[in-house]
Amino acid sequence: AKLECKSNLEAELELYKQHNQKLTAELDGKSRDIDTQNARYNRSLKKMQKLQSTIKKKQILDAEQHEAVLGDIKVSLLTVRYC
Repeated sequence: AKLECKSNLEAELELYKQHNQKLTAELDGKSRDIDTQNARYNRSLKKMQKLQSTIKKKQILDAEQHEAVLGDIKVSLLTVRYC
């Protein structure tokens, strides 16, 4: 009876170990998936930040050019008035 009990415990222990290995493998796979998604997200975020910076620089440049054109128009208007 003791031998039978011992072999049952050993069988249960082996099943437990196999189940544990399976769960560990699944967890490792999910962890790799999360790492891959994080890397993809970080690349997308960097691209978005770079694009946002480019847009901001373009807006500043456009505003400066707009101010320069307005200045030229004012000078032209003043020149026309005094001619």
